[in-house]
Amino acid sequence: MNKRFKKLFFVAIVAIVSFLIALLVDYYFHKTKTDNNICYPPEKSMIIYHPSHPFIQYSGRFNFISDKQLFFTHSGCKITVRFKGNRIFLLLKNYSTETRFFHSNYFNVFIDSLPPILLHATNDSFLYRIENLSDGIHTMTLFKRTEAACGLIEFNGILLDSFSTLLKPPAKPKLKIEFVGNSITAGYGNEDTLNSRKFKPVNENHYFAYPAICARLLNAEFHSVCYSGKGVFRNYDKSTTETLPILYTKIYPQKKNHWNFNSWQPDIIVVNAGTNDFGLGIPPADSFIIAFTHFLIKIRKLNPNSKIIIVDGPLLKDGLKTDSLTGAAVKTYSIYINYLKQAISNYKRAGYSNIYSFSFSPIGSLGYGTNWHPSVAQHEKNAEELVGFIKKLMEK
Repeated sequence: MNKRFKKLFFVAIVAIVSFLIALLVDYYFHKTKTDNNICYPPEKSMIIYHPSHPFIQYSGRFNFISDKQLFFTHSGCKITVRFKGNRIFLLLKNYSTETRFFHSNYFNVFIDSLPPILLHATNDSFLYRIENLSDGIHTMTLFKRTEAACGLIEFNGILLDSFSTLLKPPAKPKLKIEFVGNSITAGYGNEDTLNSRKFKPVNENHYFAYPAICARLLNAEFHSVCYSGKGVFRNYDKSTTETLPILYTKIYPQKKNHWNFNSWQPDIIVVNAGTNDFGLGIPPADSFIIAFTHFLIKIRKLNPNSKIIIVDGPLLKDGLKTDSLTGAAVKTYSIYINYLKQAISNYKRAGYSNIYSFSFSPIGSLGYGTNWHPSVAQHEKNAEELVGFIKKLMEK
């Protein structure tokens, strides 16, 4: 009798514990669903369209891990879909590290011709709802405002109602331009003012940086490969690892991966690099010139038919610093231009061609963004200047 009682008691305890575990799992599941705004019932009627669907259009560097999963991180990466319905849900996961400045990602979401919606992608959410649209056909574009330093983005597709329809996206422009650079190209702090002096991701808007503006004015598809603080020979922090020539060959900086250059060959490549090499002093001439020459040759070999435009400006100026020994003004900009000319000359002597030089108007008269960086107005001016140069170049 005692053994039987012990057996029944043990079974009862197991049943109670199992019941309590089931309650905790059910509670946790529903709590997670509510907190993270995950699309489970009552959204059963919605259909998922995976990233590999032929009607989901991409512009930029994307890494397809599988049909259901891709990653991207660079400024200006775009995802465009056209659909018939009144709402669309985006499946996005953000992977930003808790760094001092680059701690989150932001997007512009464009629906038709409406003003953009600002989407803040956070690490604790992976579904974003765009609802209450008018019934009919809509075009949605997700545009990454923030740069690669702000972290990876995982895209798992879109959700539409069962009565909605995913349609063929609009045709891409024929002209293709690639922009390579650092914080200037990214649009670092362009929606901020100099008074802040502290970078915040929300104030970086690549849509109003010169690459995106230039592309819109020329009706071109564009890719941006840029990262704040990166140089050609050395970075702003004087490190010589993970410089622009290294990052240029990757899909994105965070992983060891290689971009397939055969998948997208630009007509024009705009390179605005070297500012960070000079950020904390004049770099060794031979080191910088050799590094820049090799970078140009690498770009040429990977893009054999592209026109390469070497752009300088708008940050570097003569006389902003003085020599610690003589007290004389350092002609930083003039030295930088001389180094660029020597690198281009070396490139040509190596048997390569189809390269051009262009100078942006210097910064100053149109205000500043964060940490003395170009404002939106400065980006607009420089974009218009570059557009004029490219139009003349295309006429040749």
